[in-house]
Amino acid sequence: CYLEENNITMDDYIERIYKEYGYMLKDTINYEFNDINYKEKIDLIMNNFRNKSFDFENKNYKLIDYLKEKGSNRADALKYLFNDESWVMIRPSGTEPKIKFYIGACTDNYKSSIDKINIFKDEINNLLTI
Repeated sequence: CYLEENNITMDDYIERIYKEYGYMLKDTINYEFNDINYKEKIDLIMNNFRNKSFDFENKNYKLIDYLKEKGSNRADALKYLFNDESWVMIRPSGTEPKIKFYIGACTDNYKSSIDKINIFKDEINNLLTI
């Protein structure tokens, strides 16, 4: 009723919300391993991310290591939190031979959020080939 009374389309109203709160887009990268040594490879990747300093998009970040958490929050997972509310989370699968990278990008417009996700994907791919 509000939109109709104020002659505002749903698209325009959603765009206002995005401009006020930002665009939050998410994506996932799955790396699957097809050999018998997949557990050792996943452990090596997790240890590298846990013990090395990485320069994601030249940004400062806070690293949360969920192995250091207590109770139900404890997990083999890492989360990089950036000042702009974007984040990257790394977690090995508990049931399959894969490791997952979850990415969240928050910017002031849709294209920038897509671009940021793609930058994170490229950086993750580059870090895994080091």
